[in-house]
Amino acid sequence: MTCTIEYPETLKHLKIPPLLIQTFLENSIKHSVTLEEPLHLSVTLESRETGLSPYIEIIIRDTGRGFPEKVLTEIRLGNRIIDEKGEHIGIWNVKKRLMILYGQEASLSCYNGFPNGAVVEIRLPYQEEM
Repeated sequence: MTCTIEYPETLKHLKIPPLLIQTFLENSIKHSVTLEEPLHLSVTLESRETGLSPYIEIIIRDTGRGFPEKVLTEIRLGNRIIDEKGEHIGIWNVKKRLMILYGQEASLSCYNGFPNGAVVEIRLPYQEEM
């Protein structure tokens, strides 16, 4: 397993909510690590701007199997994910925390990359201090 984290020097001291990225890295390891295939995780942070509102984009991707379609549907609906192994609340918790902290200024989207792997995009309003 390998992991890379890339960000511009201007974001070096940016504060983001605790355990925000960790939740998705943990999910990648938990659901994608196998003895047959190597796993690569990448985290990229970038500063962006649309109109008058600067924001931070965090992209977390892995080279694993990706999200099952049922899970993607539940995430998009804002539901907790319950499967044969029980309830999984990590992504749901992150979405709720983002809503509490930032309201409609933050977003989280999950999808499958090409040719494989899970991708999570988090958009946060640019704030110097958390």
